[in-house]
This record gives sequence, C-alpha cells and structure tokens, in this order.
Amino acid sequence: MARYDQGWGPQGNRYDEPFRNRGFGQGPGGGARGGVGPAPWWGYDQDFGGGGMGPTAEPGMRGFQDEADAGMYGPARYGLGPYHERLRNRRRPDEELREEVEEALFYDTWVDAEAITVEVKDGIVTLRGELPSYEEIRYATDDAWDVDGVRGVRSDLNVREGAEA
Repeated sequence: MARYDQGWGPQGNRYDEPFRNRGFGQGPGGGARGGVGPAPWWGYDQDFGGGGMGPTAEPGMRGFQDEADAGMYGPARYGLGPYHERLRNRRRPDEELREEVEEALFYDTWVDAEAITVEVKDGIVTLRGELPSYEEIRYATDDAWDVDGVRGVRSDLNVREGAEA
C-alpha cells in the first residue's frame, strides 16, 4: 500500500507536470526531474484504474479520453452538418421578416426603433430614418442582420443634423 503522501515531495507531483514539461523548471527535459515523472495531470486516472474520469471513477465507467473512447454521449459534432444547405435555401415571407426586424429593433434598448422605417423585399431589409449617432446606426444594422432569413441589409439611415460632430 502506498503512503498517503507519496508523490508530494520535492520531486514534484502529477498536478505540476504540465509546468515541468513546458520549461518552468530545471533539468534537460524542462522539469525539476529532467522531464521524468508521473503521467501528465490529464492522464492521472490511469493510476487508479478508472475509465478516464478521475480518481473517483468506478471501473467500467467511460470518459472522454479520445474520439474512439467518446463514452455514452457519442462523438463530438463540429462544423456544418450534412443538411446545412437547407438553411441557405430557406426563404421566409417578407412580411414576417419585417415584423421580426421591427421587434428586434424595439427590444434593443440602444436603438430608437420609433425613428426607423423597415421595408423588406426578397429577403433584403432596407432601414430608413434619422438617428442621433453613427453607433446607433451600426446597432440597428446589426439587429437587422441578426434576424434569421435576412439575406441582406441596406441602411438608408442618417445622423440627425447637429446630433454628432
């Protein structure tokens, strides 16, 4: 049976292994012991016979050590799926887009939505009106772009006279 403090001495321990491997110590391997030591902290569960989930893992439990060992949650999904084209080809009615853009502008507390007129034709949103600053124009344009189904935004928004130098 191992001592309760085994591995916790001047020779280091498994939790500072990443620092030894990156040149934060002495010796030819970058670590205080010359790069020799216990497994890096991310593989420490091997000492305990666990399934990749740490020292408290029970035998037979599985964790995420690599893609082949993805466990009960399945493989990770990154990027676009095989049906991503349907999002590009989706067309929403112009009236529905107009209502959603107006709603997005209304709920943005940094934009004077009452000063903006919204028109939509073939998925392209046109914003017209006068706002007090260039930043507010930018916020309104961003709000229109954030609505799903918008294919383009044309900003005919102007800064009010005397509102900003």
